[in-house]
Amino acid sequence: MDKTILVSVVIPIYNSEEYLQECLDSVRTQTWENIEIILINDGSKDNSLEICKYNQQLDERIIVISQENSGVSTARNKGMDKASGDFIIFVDSDDICDRKYVEELLNNNAELEEDSLVIAGLRIFDSKGNESTINFGDKIYKTKEYVNDILVVHNINRFCGGPYGKLFSKKILIENKLYFDTSMKYAEDFCFNMAYLRYVSKVRILNSCLYSQRADSSGSLSASNFKKGDVVIFWEQRRKAFTAFVDLLNFYDAYTINKKNVCSLLNAFLIATEKYCCKYITNNQECYNILCEIRNDALFEKNLYVLGNKKLLDCFRVLLFKIKAIRILICMEKTRYSIGKKLGLV
Repeated sequence: MDKTILVSVVIPIYNSEEYLQECLDSVRTQTWENIEIILINDGSKDNSLEICKYNQQLDERIIVISQENSGVSTARNKGMDKASGDFIIFVDSDDICDRKYVEELLNNNAELEEDSLVIAGLRIFDSKGNESTINFGDKIYKTKEYVNDILVVHNINRFCGGPYGKLFSKKILIENKLYFDTSMKYAEDFCFNMAYLRYVSKVRILNSCLYSQRADSSGSLSASNFKKGDVVIFWEQRRKAFTAFVDLLNFYDAYTINKKNVCSLLNAFLIATEKYCCKYITNNQECYNILCEIRNDALFEKNLYVLGNKKLLDCFRVLLFKIKAIRILICMEKTRYSIGKKLGLV
């Protein structure tokens, strides 16, 4: 392995004082020492900036940039522009990296062509001691195979959707002008990954869980940062993510053979939107109107079967959510899909 290869580690930071030092310690002690650590302080109101400056005094590889609060996408983009490395790795400020994280990604990338993507396994943990992993063994895929065998089946989970746990080529990013969409609040990282996959020939999956994500941090989507007015935005941006997914399938001529999974994904996006809609909009009529607006979207006419009276179905769905009968709703969706398939509608 060429020891002159420089890796830029980009860490967007917003009010992360509780876990930031642990994150930085895990990055600073990497076995691959030729790294630059770019900290983007996104207008933090706590002691995050002071922690960044303290670590900068300890480690000359650290670069600290401060900006007014503009969101994680703007912070990541600024980090990408500042990066001088051959490769870029994104780390969230409350997560933890294994000491061999960078080295293992680079070692496995060296076995492939220049235009490849290496993805590490993911460990998910929380403050209560709960822990789970997401990995799919050690395997090298042609990108089209990865799209069909992994992405289509598991696209909405953190393994495929987030920018963490992946080694991105700075050359590919620059040549194709790939950036995070700053207009998006949700699923912007998913869209970024979908765009990047157009420009790689192979994807290497590692079984080792080298990246640990904190599941219960304040940065996650929760009642504390999800507002009533966000519901429509949530759907619109989920719609954008779904469109990016379908565009990637079409790019690799995989849409037709994966129609079932496309339908399942759209249903998942719909159910997630309905969940927040019914949880945060207490007015039943307003909730119903939003659900009808979503159901009447042209996206459904093309990609999702509709069986039965749409008005009655929407009313029933609202009722199921209001009484928290999520399992019944999921069974209803599966039944509708089975019927649609038998009738040749799917």
